[in-house]
Amino acid sequence: MATAGNVQGQMADATVDVLKHDAVTSVKWVDDFDFLRYPSRTIVNEDGSLFFEYPYDLHDILRITSSLGIPWHDISEKGHDFSFSTQYGGFEWDLEHKRIALLDKKRKKYMHKIQAVLANPENRVNLRMVQSLHGTLQHASFVYRDGRAFLPALTHFIASFPNAFALFHLPTRVRNDLIWWQDTLSHEDFSRSLFPRTVIDLHIYVDASTGWGIGLVVGDRWAAWRLVGEWRSADRDIGWAEFIAVELAALWISTQPVRDANVLVHGDNQGVIDSLTKGRCRNLSRNEVIRRITTSLIPANLTLSTMYIPSAHNPADSCSRGELGPVERRLQVNFELPIELQPFLLHV
Repeated sequence: MATAGNVQGQMADATVDVLKHDAVTSVKWVDDFDFLRYPSRTIVNEDGSLFFEYPYDLHDILRITSSLGIPWHDISEKGHDFSFSTQYGGFEWDLEHKRIALLDKKRKKYMHKIQAVLANPENRVNLRMVQSLHGTLQHASFVYRDGRAFLPALTHFIASFPNAFALFHLPTRVRNDLIWWQDTLSHEDFSRSLFPRTVIDLHIYVDASTGWGIGLVVGDRWAAWRLVGEWRSADRDIGWAEFIAVELAALWISTQPVRDANVLVHGDNQGVIDSLTKGRCRNLSRNEVIRRITTSLIPANLTLSTMYIPSAHNPADSCSRGELGPVERRLQVNFELPIELQPFLLHV
């Protein structure tokens, strides 16, 4: 369960065959190789600690590959002996604690790349610069999962270039998103949990209607909010309201004693379900909602899985149309609305 080193050049298919024949497990990404091993025997010591025996070590790896003429870097320069922590694909994998982090040198490189674009005195960029930055941030979003919602504006910007030679000013939304990435990458020692999240069904149902508002049902309890003010303006519409319904569910979940879980939320809008699954949306107002949802769930290592339910079978449908349940079955709501929603929602 660890790494052995880094090879110069590509490994031939014959090498892979030899490694498999000798029961050595290898994974490859371009010119990075990780060799994984699993205990062949576990010994329990008198003090209760565990000692593991393995079928092979680094010497065996070098012995197998030396006959094929593979020029490995010296281990003092690159790579390391078997360990529970390994660097692979630009990430630091902590196998013992099941966490992943962006390599610190990558984090600094990505941050400086953003700073170079933001500090451009002419504030103009070409297509190649933007595409390169987009690819970089996509890679980083494997660790910074909430960063997926800070990519659509950059994606839109890429689509606006007529050719590779045009120079455009950075749009305000793109600049703001890059500032968020710059701030996020400036924090050291950030890692993401890889623990499997338990799927939990708390019987949460959401719905929205333009004629009245938003309904949230958890089990046999209900909560409802009126849509007020100029909520239906700019790019806010019924689709946006359906996203808000999920956000209200996420805010309620964040107040519960639930951790390391994937919580099911039932709704009847397939578009919302698809966008939340991808972690981003082309509609910028809806994308802002996804950002807030992710931010509210990260501290407890929670995710949402939205599941489709027909409107006729959705318990939240009546609440969203103002047909409220008994007062004694009202759901206790202990969260404060985000400032962006306060002009548009009224808790009833």
